[in-house]
Amino acid sequence: MGFGDAIEVEHVTTPADWQRRGMAMGAPFASAHSFFQTGPFRPSNLAPKVEGVVFAGSGTQPGVGVPMVLVSGRLAAERILGKDRSYRSRAMRLAAPSPLAT
Repeated sequence: MGFGDAIEVEHVTTPADWQRRGMAMGAPFASAHSFFQTGPFRPSNLAPKVEGVVFAGSGTQPGVGVPMVLVSGRLAAERILGKDRSYRSRAMRLAAPSPLAT
C-alpha cells in the first residue's frame, strides 16, 4: 500500500474557506502579516476579561516568526513571574562595551 492509498480523509482548505470563517483579514493561525497587524498592533498577551490568563505565540505581541514567538514567550513569562532583572539578552551583551576595552 502506498502513501496515497493510506489516506482515509483528505480536506483541502483555501483562502476562500478562511474568508467564509471570518478570517478574511488574517491568516489561518493568526493575524495577517500586514503593517497594522504586526508588532504593537497585534492582540495583547493578556486576556482582557480574565485575570491571570497570558498568551504566547505568533497570534500575540510581538508577532510571527521563531524569534518573535520566543520573545512572546518571554513576555508571557514576565507577565506571570515579573521581570528577571539579572537577564541580559545576547544582543544587549554584544552591544555593551567590553570591560576589557581600552
